[in-house]
Amino acid sequence: MSALIEFQEGVKLKRYDSMCRAIDKCFEVDELATMERSAAMLEAAARIAQNTEAEDRAHEIRRRAGIKANAVYDSQEKAGGPGVAGPGRGKTGQTSRPVSTLAEIGVTKQDMHEWRGDRKLAEKDPEGFEAALTQGRKAFEQYKKPKASRSEESAAALWVWGRLMDFERNGLLDLKPSKVRNELADHQLDDIRRLLPKVTKWLNTVRGA
Repeated sequence: MSALIEFQEGVKLKRYDSMCRAIDKCFEVDELATMERSAAMLEAAARIAQNTEAEDRAHEIRRRAGIKANAVYDSQEKAGGPGVAGPGRGKTGQTSRPVSTLAEIGVTKQDMHEWRGDRKLAEKDPEGFEAALTQGRKAFEQYKKPKASRSEESAAALWVWGRLMDFERNGLLDLKPSKVRNELADHQLDDIRRLLPKVTKWLNTVRGA
């Protein structure tokens, strides 16, 4: 099964790792560009249908595919040529697949500009980028706004909400707390006991309790 076929089947899955594996298996710009365009169409359709969960999932896939496409393209250019298929031309000008240009596979300069911008942002702030991307399209768009337009409190609100959502998203609430506790070192338990009352009080204030 090609990475593209796996992507098309896996886009219906809720598990993040299935989607991520499909993108990671791709090392051709044309396949990644197809993934990005397919995800964009799914995102638009989900928005019209007001299916926020599907829209956010498709948006995340679109962004990740674009980032990977830009990284692959740049690595191929460094390898010896502007081709977007195959491992790079090298000095002999040969590839394992016919070489195409970006225009031939439907990738515009604007597409590449956006993908490169996302990639640079992900490299500059990997934790913040990942948190915003997994929280959905609106959260990601808010994150991408110039920092001057985002207050410290706004950034904190986004981060706190994302961490709480991770408890549900990553299935932590389904795990037995006693078994999780057994995996913690003594110093980790000490930090939890010290900080939990303060964090609980702070969160209760945030929610208006």
